[in-house]
Amino acid sequence: MPNFKYSLTQLILTALLAATPSGLDSIVELLHQIDDPAFQADLLKGMREGLAGQKNVPPPKGWPELAKKLIQSPSEKVQEEATNLGLIFGDQTAINRLKHLLKSKSANIYVRKKSLKILTERKAPKLVPILYQILQEELLRAEALMSLAAFDHPETPEKILKLYPELSQKEKTIAVATLASRKLYARALTEALAKGTVRREEIDVLAARQIKALNDPQTIVALNEHWGTLQPSTGDKEKRMSVYKKFLTTKYLAKADMVNGRRLYNRSCSACHKLYGIGGDIGPDITGSDRRNLDYILENVLDPSGAVSKDFQLNTILLKDGRLVSGMVSAENKSSLTVRSTAETLVVSKQDIKKHTVLPISMMPPGLFEALEKNEVRDLVAYLATEQQVELPEDAN
Repeated sequence: MPNFKYSLTQLILTALLAATPSGLDSIVELLHQIDDPAFQADLLKGMREGLAGQKNVPPPKGWPELAKKLIQSPSEKVQEEATNLGLIFGDQTAINRLKHLLKSKSANIYVRKKSLKILTERKAPKLVPILYQILQEELLRAEALMSLAAFDHPETPEKILKLYPELSQKEKTIAVATLASRKLYARALTEALAKGTVRREEIDVLAARQIKALNDPQTIVALNEHWGTLQPSTGDKEKRMSVYKKFLTTKYLAKADMVNGRRLYNRSCSACHKLYGIGGDIGPDITGSDRRNLDYILENVLDPSGAVSKDFQLNTILLKDGRLVSGMVSAENKSSLTVRSTAETLVVSKQDIKKHTVLPISMMPPGLFEALEKNEVRDLVAYLATEQQVELPEDAN
Protein backbone atom coordinates (compact mmCIF):
# COMPACT_ATOMS: atom_id res chain seq x y z
CA MET A 1 0.00 0.00 0.00
CA PRO A 2 1.53 3.38 -0.95
CA ASN A 3 2.47 5.88 1.73
CA PHE A 4 -0.21 8.60 1.40
CA LYS A 5 1.84 11.25 3.13
CA TYR A 6 4.89 10.55 0.97
CA SER A 7 2.71 10.80 -2.17
CA LEU A 8 1.36 14.16 -1.08
CA THR A 9 4.85 15.43 -0.35
CA GLN A 10 5.88 14.42 -3.86
CA LEU A 11 2.82 16.27 -5.18
CA ILE A 12 3.96 19.42 -3.38
CA LEU A 13 7.47 19.22 -4.77
CA THR A 14 6.17 18.60 -8.29
CA ALA A 15 3.77 21.53 -8.10
CA LEU A 16 6.39 23.89 -6.70
CA LEU A 17 9.00 22.87 -9.24
CA ALA A 18 6.48 23.56 -11.95
CA ALA A 19 6.01 26.99 -10.30
CA THR A 20 2.53 27.37 -11.71
CA PRO A 21 -0.25 29.21 -9.90
CA SER A 22 -2.54 26.24 -10.52
CA GLY A 23 -0.08 24.00 -8.66
CA LEU A 24 -0.25 26.21 -5.59
CA ASP A 25 -4.02 26.40 -5.94
CA SER A 26 -4.17 22.61 -5.78
CA ILE A 27 -2.10 22.50 -2.60
CA VAL A 28 -4.29 25.14 -0.94
CA GLU A 29 -7.37 23.17 -1.93
CA LEU A 30 -5.80 20.06 -0.40
CA LEU A 31 -5.01 21.91 2.84
CA HIS A 32 -8.68 22.92 3.11
CA GLN A 33 -9.52 19.21 3.34
CA ILE A 34 -6.89 18.20 5.93
CA ASP A 35 -7.35 18.58 9.69
CA ASP A 36 -4.19 16.86 10.93
CA PRO A 37 -1.96 19.68 12.32
CA ALA A 38 1.29 17.75 11.78
CA PHE A 39 0.37 17.06 8.18
CA GLN A 40 -0.73 20.67 7.65
CA ALA A 41 2.59 21.94 9.02
CA ASP A 42 4.50 19.57 6.73
CA LEU A 43 2.64 20.76 3.65
CA LEU A 44 2.99 24.42 4.59
CA LYS A 45 6.70 23.98 5.18
CA GLY A 46 7.06 22.35 1.76
CA MET A 47 5.33 25.33 0.14
CA ARG A 48 7.51 27.81 2.01
CA GLU A 49 10.77 26.08 1.16
CA GLY A 50 9.77 25.73 -2.48
CA LEU A 51 9.01 29.46 -2.70
CA ALA A 52 12.18 30.58 -0.84
CA GLY A 53 13.76 33.59 -2.48
CA GLN A 54 10.75 34.41 -4.66
CA LYS A 55 9.14 37.82 -4.35
CA ASN A 56 5.74 39.29 -5.07
CA VAL A 57 4.15 35.85 -5.30
CA PRO A 58 0.39 36.28 -5.85
CA PRO A 59 -1.65 34.40 -3.24
CA PRO A 60 -3.12 31.14 -4.49
CA LYS A 61 -6.85 30.78 -4.93
CA GLY A 62 -8.53 30.28 -1.57
CA TRP A 63 -5.49 31.36 0.47
CA PRO A 64 -7.14 34.22 2.46
CA GLU A 65 -9.85 31.89 3.76
CA LEU A 66 -7.33 29.14 4.51
CA ALA A 67 -5.00 31.55 6.31
CA LYS A 68 -7.79 32.64 8.68
CA LYS A 69 -8.44 29.00 9.50
CA LEU A 70 -4.77 28.05 10.00
CA ILE A 71 -3.92 31.07 12.13
CA GLN A 72 -6.43 29.78 14.69
CA SER A 73 -4.95 26.28 14.71
CA PRO A 74 -4.13 24.76 18.14
CA SER A 75 -0.69 23.96 16.70
CA GLU A 76 1.88 26.76 17.07
CA LYS A 77 3.86 25.20 14.23
CA VAL A 78 0.90 25.50 11.87
CA GLN A 79 0.35 29.11 12.96
CA GLU A 80 4.03 29.87 12.36
CA GLU A 81 4.19 28.27 8.92
CA ALA A 82 0.93 29.92 7.85
CA THR A 83 2.30 33.30 8.92
CA ASN A 84 5.55 32.67 7.03
CA LEU A 85 3.66 31.87 3.84
CA GLY A 86 1.45 34.91 4.36
CA LEU A 87 4.57 37.07 4.21
CA ILE A 88 5.60 35.53 0.90
CA PHE A 89 2.13 36.28 -0.44
CA GLY A 90 2.31 39.89 0.83
CA ASP A 91 -0.27 39.41 3.57
CA GLN A 92 -0.20 42.57 5.69
CA THR A 93 -2.01 40.76 8.50
CA ALA A 94 0.90 38.32 8.78
CA ILE A 95 3.42 41.18 8.86
CA ASN A 96 1.49 42.97 11.61
CA ARG A 97 1.21 39.75 13.63
CA LEU A 98 4.98 39.16 13.54
CA LYS A 99 5.71 42.79 14.42
CA HIS A 100 3.38 42.49 17.40
CA LEU A 101 5.18 39.33 18.58
CA LEU A 102 8.57 40.96 18.09
CA LYS A 103 7.67 44.01 20.18
CA SER A 104 5.93 42.01 22.91
CA LYS A 105 8.32 41.60 25.86
CA SER A 106 5.95 39.02 27.34
CA ALA A 107 6.27 36.73 24.30
CA ASN A 108 8.63 33.75 24.30
CA ILE A 109 12.15 34.89 23.37
CA TYR A 110 12.48 32.13 20.77
CA VAL A 111 9.26 33.29 19.12
CA ARG A 112 10.50 36.88 19.10
CA LYS A 113 13.83 35.87 17.55
CA LYS A 114 12.06 33.79 14.92
CA SER A 115 9.72 36.69 14.14
CA LEU A 116 12.67 39.03 13.75
CA LYS A 117 14.46 36.64 11.39
CA ILE A 118 11.41 36.24 9.16
CA LEU A 119 10.63 39.97 9.07
CA THR A 120 14.25 40.71 8.17
CA GLU A 121 14.32 38.12 5.40
CA ARG A 122 11.19 39.69 3.90
CA LYS A 123 12.57 43.21 4.51
CA ALA A 124 9.32 44.23 6.16
CA PRO A 125 8.60 47.97 5.86
CA LYS A 126 9.05 50.18 8.93
CA LEU A 127 11.08 47.49 10.71
CA VAL A 128 14.17 49.64 11.32
CA PRO A 129 12.62 51.80 14.10
CA ILE A 130 11.64 48.60 15.90
CA LEU A 131 15.21 47.30 15.54
CA TYR A 132 16.52 50.49 17.13
CA GLN A 133 14.21 49.90 20.09
CA ILE A 134 15.22 46.29 20.68
CA LEU A 135 18.91 47.18 20.53
CA GLN A 136 18.33 48.07 24.17
CA GLU A 137 17.27 44.49 24.99
CA GLU A 138 20.19 42.26 25.85
CA LEU A 139 18.48 39.04 24.78
CA LEU A 140 17.72 40.37 21.28
CA ARG A 141 20.61 42.76 20.74
CA ALA A 142 22.81 40.44 18.67
CA GLU A 143 19.95 39.54 16.34
CA ALA A 144 18.96 43.20 15.97
CA LEU A 145 22.54 44.18 15.10
CA MET A 146 22.62 41.45 12.47
CA SER A 147 19.25 42.46 11.01
CA LEU A 148 20.28 46.09 10.57
CA ALA A 149 22.67 45.06 7.78
CA ALA A 150 19.64 44.28 5.61
CA PHE A 151 18.47 47.89 5.60
CA ASP A 152 20.14 50.97 4.14
CA HIS A 153 19.32 53.58 6.76
CA PRO A 154 21.48 56.68 7.43
CA GLU A 155 20.91 56.62 11.20
CA THR A 156 22.11 53.04 11.67
CA PRO A 157 25.88 53.67 12.06
CA GLU A 158 25.28 56.32 14.73
CA LYS A 159 22.87 54.06 16.63
CA ILE A 160 25.34 51.16 16.62
CA LEU A 161 28.43 53.16 17.47
CA LYS A 162 26.71 54.99 20.33
CA LEU A 163 25.98 51.61 21.90
CA TYR A 164 29.28 50.01 20.87
CA PRO A 165 31.28 50.50 24.11
CA GLU A 166 28.60 48.58 26.05
CA LEU A 167 28.54 45.57 23.70
CA SER A 168 29.93 42.14 24.49
CA GLN A 169 32.77 40.79 22.36
CA LYS A 170 30.34 38.69 20.32
CA GLU A 171 28.05 41.66 19.80
CA LYS A 172 30.99 43.82 18.73
CA THR A 173 31.95 41.23 16.12
CA ILE A 174 28.40 41.31 14.71
CA ALA A 175 28.32 45.12 14.87
CA VAL A 176 31.57 45.36 12.89
CA ALA A 177 30.23 42.89 10.31
CA THR A 178 27.08 45.00 9.89
CA LEU A 179 29.07 48.22 9.58
CA ALA A 180 31.31 46.56 6.98
CA SER A 181 28.35 45.68 4.76
CA ARG A 182 27.66 49.06 3.13
CA LYS A 183 29.76 52.00 1.95
CA LEU A 184 28.08 54.58 4.20
CA TYR A 185 28.30 52.27 7.20
CA ALA A 186 31.94 51.40 6.51
CA ARG A 187 32.89 55.08 6.38
CA ALA A 188 31.41 55.55 9.84
CA LEU A 189 33.29 52.46 11.04
CA THR A 190 36.68 53.73 9.84
CA GLU A 191 35.94 57.15 11.38
CA ALA A 192 35.22 55.40 14.69
CA LEU A 193 38.47 53.49 14.27
CA ALA A 194 40.36 56.76 13.84
CA LYS A 195 38.73 58.18 16.99
CA GLY A 196 39.42 55.05 19.04
CA THR A 197 35.74 54.17 19.58
CA VAL A 198 36.47 50.92 17.76
CA ARG A 199 39.87 49.37 18.45
CA ARG A 200 42.09 48.03 15.70
CA GLU A 201 42.01 44.49 17.08
CA GLU A 202 38.19 44.49 17.03
CA ILE A 203 38.18 44.56 13.23
CA ASP A 204 39.29 41.11 12.09
CA VAL A 205 40.86 40.35 8.73
CA LEU A 206 37.56 39.09 7.28
CA ALA A 207 35.83 42.38 8.10
CA ALA A 208 38.76 44.36 6.72
CA ARG A 209 38.60 42.43 3.46
CA GLN A 210 34.86 43.03 3.27
CA ILE A 211 35.45 46.78 3.67
CA LYS A 212 38.05 46.70 0.92
CA ALA A 213 35.66 44.82 -1.37
CA LEU A 214 33.19 47.72 -1.15
CA ASN A 215 35.64 49.62 -3.40
CA ASP A 216 35.14 52.97 -1.70
CA PRO A 217 38.45 54.90 -2.04
CA GLN A 218 37.82 57.11 1.00
CA THR A 219 37.16 54.12 3.25
CA ILE A 220 40.12 52.13 1.93
CA VAL A 221 42.50 55.03 2.61
CA ALA A 222 41.17 55.35 6.18
CA LEU A 223 41.40 51.58 6.70
CA ASN A 224 45.01 51.49 5.52
CA GLU A 225 45.94 54.41 7.76
CA HIS A 226 44.27 53.31 10.99
CA TRP A 227 44.05 49.51 10.69
CA GLY A 228 46.74 48.45 8.24
CA THR A 229 46.98 47.04 4.76
CA LEU A 230 45.85 43.67 3.45
CA GLN A 231 48.69 41.96 1.66
CA PRO A 232 47.59 39.69 -1.18
CA SER A 233 48.86 36.15 -1.29
CA THR A 234 51.89 36.10 -3.57
CA GLY A 235 54.29 33.57 -4.95
CA ASP A 236 56.97 34.29 -2.34
CA LYS A 237 55.45 31.95 0.23
CA GLU A 238 58.77 30.22 0.93
CA LYS A 239 60.47 33.55 1.57
CA ARG A 240 57.74 34.69 3.94
CA MET A 241 57.75 31.33 5.70
CA SER A 242 61.47 31.66 6.33
CA VAL A 243 60.92 35.08 7.94
CA TYR A 244 58.46 33.63 10.46
CA LYS A 245 60.46 30.45 11.05
CA LYS A 246 63.50 32.57 11.86
CA PHE A 247 61.92 34.12 14.96
CA LEU A 248 59.37 31.42 15.84
CA THR A 249 62.04 29.26 17.42
CA THR A 250 61.32 26.57 19.98
CA LYS A 251 62.85 28.82 22.66
CA TYR A 252 60.70 31.82 21.68
CA LEU A 253 57.50 29.75 21.43
CA ALA A 254 58.15 28.38 24.92
CA LYS A 255 57.62 31.94 26.25
CA ALA A 256 54.14 32.17 24.69
CA ASP A 257 51.12 33.35 26.65
CA MET A 258 48.72 30.49 25.93
CA VAL A 259 45.68 32.27 27.34
CA ASN A 260 46.34 35.20 25.04
CA GLY A 261 46.84 32.72 22.21
CA ARG A 262 43.40 31.29 22.78
CA ARG A 263 41.93 34.79 22.95
CA LEU A 264 43.55 35.59 19.60
CA TYR A 265 42.24 32.33 18.15
CA ASN A 266 38.72 33.12 19.39
CA ARG A 267 38.92 36.55 17.80
CA SER A 268 40.48 35.62 14.47
CA CYS A 269 39.77 31.95 13.75
CA SER A 270 36.92 30.42 15.77
CA ALA A 271 34.16 32.02 13.72
CA CYS A 272 35.05 29.61 10.90
CA HIS A 273 37.02 26.72 12.42
CA LYS A 274 36.34 24.24 15.19
CA LEU A 275 39.12 23.38 17.62
CA TYR A 276 38.45 21.03 20.54
CA GLY A 277 34.76 21.03 19.60
CA ILE A 278 34.35 24.81 19.87
CA GLY A 279 33.89 27.21 16.95
CA GLY A 280 32.16 27.53 13.61
CA ASP A 281 31.87 25.02 10.80
CA ILE A 282 32.29 27.28 7.79
CA GLY A 283 35.89 26.08 7.43
CA PRO A 284 37.43 22.67 8.18
CA ASP A 285 37.66 21.31 11.74
CA ILE A 286 41.36 21.68 12.60
CA THR A 287 41.37 19.61 15.80
CA GLY A 288 42.88 16.58 14.09
CA SER A 289 45.20 18.45 11.73
CA ASP A 290 49.00 18.47 11.82
CA ARG A 291 49.07 21.54 14.07
CA ARG A 292 52.33 20.69 15.88
CA ASN A 293 54.14 21.04 12.58
CA LEU A 294 55.20 24.70 12.23
CA ASP A 295 55.49 24.36 8.44
CA TYR A 296 51.88 23.15 8.29
CA ILE A 297 50.61 26.16 10.27
CA LEU A 298 52.64 28.66 8.26
CA GLU A 299 51.64 27.21 4.89
CA ASN A 300 47.92 27.35 5.72
CA VAL A 301 48.00 30.80 7.33
CA LEU A 302 50.34 32.53 4.87
CA ASP A 303 48.80 30.99 1.75
CA PRO A 304 45.27 29.78 2.60
CA SER A 305 44.31 29.73 -1.08
CA GLY A 306 47.20 27.50 -2.07
CA ALA A 307 44.96 24.44 -2.25
CA VAL A 308 41.40 25.60 -1.65
CA SER A 309 38.45 23.27 -2.14
CA LYS A 310 35.57 24.54 -4.27
CA ASP A 311 33.32 24.22 -1.22
CA PHE A 312 35.35 26.83 0.64
CA GLN A 313 35.80 29.42 -2.12
CA LEU A 314 34.82 32.97 -1.30
CA ASN A 315 31.66 34.37 -2.89
CA THR A 316 31.07 38.12 -2.97
CA ILE A 317 27.50 39.13 -3.72
CA LEU A 318 26.60 42.76 -4.34
CA LEU A 319 22.88 43.37 -3.87
CA LYS A 320 20.91 45.98 -5.78
CA ASP A 321 20.36 47.98 -2.58
CA GLY A 322 24.13 48.41 -2.08
CA ARG A 323 24.71 45.72 0.53
CA LEU A 324 27.73 43.47 0.05
CA VAL A 325 27.47 39.88 1.30
CA SER A 326 30.59 37.73 1.51
CA GLY A 327 30.69 34.07 2.36
CA MET A 328 30.27 30.51 1.20
CA VAL A 329 27.27 29.42 -0.87
CA SER A 330 25.95 26.35 0.91
CA ALA A 331 22.76 25.84 -1.15
CA GLU A 332 21.19 27.10 -4.35
CA ASN A 333 17.89 26.73 -6.18
CA LYS A 334 16.37 28.49 -9.16
CA SER A 335 15.31 31.54 -7.14
CA SER A 336 17.77 31.93 -4.25
CA LEU A 337 21.24 31.37 -2.81
CA THR A 338 21.96 30.43 0.78
CA VAL A 339 25.11 32.24 1.89
CA ARG A 340 26.97 31.41 5.09
CA SER A 341 29.26 33.98 6.63
CA THR A 342 30.87 34.28 10.03
CA ALA A 343 27.94 36.41 11.20
CA GLU A 344 24.89 34.69 9.74
CA THR A 345 23.27 32.34 7.26
CA LEU A 346 21.37 34.39 4.72
CA VAL A 347 18.91 33.41 1.98
CA VAL A 348 19.46 35.83 -0.92
CA SER A 349 16.86 36.18 -3.65
CA LYS A 350 18.45 36.04 -7.10
CA GLN A 351 16.17 38.93 -8.07
CA ASP A 352 18.09 41.12 -5.60
CA ILE A 353 21.57 40.29 -6.88
CA LYS A 354 23.41 42.91 -8.91
CA LYS A 355 26.71 41.05 -9.18
CA HIS A 356 27.85 37.62 -7.98
CA THR A 357 31.54 36.78 -8.07
CA VAL A 358 33.09 33.45 -7.11
CA LEU A 359 36.74 34.02 -6.28
CA PRO A 360 39.30 31.22 -6.63
CA ILE A 361 40.51 31.97 -3.14
CA SER A 362 39.75 30.67 0.31
CA MET A 363 37.25 32.34 2.59
CA MET A 364 40.19 32.54 4.98
CA PRO A 365 42.00 35.73 4.01
CA PRO A 366 45.76 36.12 3.76
CA GLY A 367 47.41 38.66 6.02
CA LEU A 368 46.29 37.22 9.36
CA PHE A 369 49.79 37.40 10.84
CA GLU A 370 50.42 40.83 9.32
CA ALA A 371 47.54 42.16 11.43
CA LEU A 372 49.23 40.94 14.64
CA GLU A 373 52.19 42.05 16.70
CA LYS A 374 55.23 39.77 16.83
CA ASN A 375 54.40 38.46 20.32
CA GLU A 376 50.78 37.88 19.25
CA VAL A 377 51.92 35.72 16.32
CA ARG A 378 53.99 33.72 18.82
CA ASP A 379 51.05 33.29 21.21
CA LEU A 380 48.63 32.25 18.45
CA VAL A 381 51.04 29.76 16.84
CA ALA A 382 51.85 28.22 20.23
CA TYR A 383 48.16 27.85 21.03
CA LEU A 384 47.45 26.28 17.65
CA ALA A 385 50.12 23.66 18.37
CA THR A 386 48.60 22.59 21.71
CA GLU A 387 47.43 19.03 22.33
CA GLN A 388 44.72 19.97 24.81
CA GLN A 389 42.47 22.93 25.44
CA VAL A 390 43.84 25.94 27.29
CA GLU A 391 41.45 27.10 29.99
CA LEU A 392 40.51 30.77 30.08
CA PRO A 393 40.13 32.61 33.38
CA GLU A 394 36.53 33.22 34.40
CA ASP A 395 36.65 36.91 33.55
CA ALA A 396 37.70 36.07 29.97
CA ASN A 397 34.87 33.67 29.14
